[in-house]
Amino acid sequence: WAFALVMDIFRWSIGWIDTAVTGSEFSFGAALPLHTCSTFMYTAPIAIFSKNEKIKTAVCNYLCTINLFGGIVGMYVATAMMSHYSMASFYGAEHMIYHAIVIILPLIMLVTGFYKPKKHDMWLGLLTFALIAIPTFIFDCIFAVDYMYIYDGSTLEPFKALAAIMPHRLLWTLVAIAGYIGISAIFQFSAIGIRVLHDKIKGNSSK
Repeated sequence: WAFALVMDIFRWSIGWIDTAVTGSEFSFGAALPLHTCSTFMYTAPIAIFSKNEKIKTAVCNYLCTINLFGGIVGMYVATAMMSHYSMASFYGAEHMIYHAIVIILPLIMLVTGFYKPKKHDMWLGLLTFALIAIPTFIFDCIFAVDYMYIYDGSTLEPFKALAAIMPHRLLWTLVAIAGYIGISAIFQFSAIGIRVLHDKIKGNSSK
């Protein structure tokens, strides 16, 4: 997590410095760590270091469901970026490594037993999502940007195409939130499945 944090802060800093030096217009829609995958930077340390079991469970569930989805989407975007940046470049390598960590850390949490998901944890994970998504959506509305894909889906082509057929922008917001809830449920039961399979394998190996 710390390695991913340092790399991402460095990448954001380069972008901000470049904007200041070149006199480019600051892009509120791309220059802030508010995307779903970016929330990993400030939720992972809470999951790792929090002493409060409720908070730890809530954030771990978020990391292993919605944020994991964000990492997968981010990896898709990072792969698409290879047409603009070489894997050998800092931007190309940083995007790939960062999103790989966002995906791998939750899997490590599940496999090692650091987080043992239970059926009702999903609601705590969704509460964490709400605490992040609500202020992000307000920010989106103020600056007409699309962090977390909940404003108008314009930051990702498949979402943009789907949002374009919606009769009203707020309908896309509702669809996006429903999608996050569905993703949370799918990943939740997948996480429980991984945990049960791990316990079964561990139990068989100890016999």
